[in-house]
Amino acid sequence: MMQAVPIDPHLANTLLTVFDLAGTFIFALSGATKAVEHKLDIFGVLVLCFAAGNSGGIARDIMIGAIPPAAVNDWEIPPFRSLRV
Repeated sequence: MMQAVPIDPHLANTLLTVFDLAGTFIFALSGATKAVEHKLDIFGVLVLCFAAGNSGGIARDIMIGAIPPAAVNDWEIPPFRSLRV
């Protein structure tokens, strides 16, 4: 029988944050791709990136049962998401 390997809680928290932000980046990238396909200007691309990134993250949090979603609950996340694009 295999034994569980102990993981540092700080490392686990950091990894989850990195994966969360990477997933949100992918949602924003898909929004930017659609905006470019529809020939929107830079403002349209930024708006669609922000909307897709935040709504994708919120939808993911709701589907996994994380209520309230991190975008609403964590004050650091939305400003970072808007600067990332």
